[in-house]
Amino acid sequence: MGLISASHAHKETVGQRWKKRYRLAVRSAIAIVLLCLPMAEHLNSLTLISTTTGLVILILLVELWGTSCVQDSFFQEGSQCKYTANCKMRKTDLEDAVKRGETINIEELVEKDSGQQGLYELS
Repeated sequence: MGLISASHAHKETVGQRWKKRYRLAVRSAIAIVLLCLPMAEHLNSLTLISTTTGLVILILLVELWGTSCVQDSFFQEGSQCKYTANCKMRKTDLEDAVKRGETINIEELVEKDSGQQGLYELS
């Protein structure tokens, strides 16, 4: 899998924390350690399973952290998601239609002149 990933033409993301070659190096090192684990003399089954699980979780975290962007927070901050939209329908009319369970026709919205612009927070 590492050879396939190394030969694959990868699109670089601007602002990525770690480049692909560094993540591949960590992946290869973990793979070598996993292949050498059976040669360890004093490993019981619990230690072998916990070591393997720890290495797999480590590589998962390295991949997640390495592919994330520097300007983005890796952990969730206190702010909620926000959605901005232009709607050709008043917010109250839209909320009433949703409460009644009606289907809103987009073509009718385009024809109407009155509109409302707003910022809605998703809860």
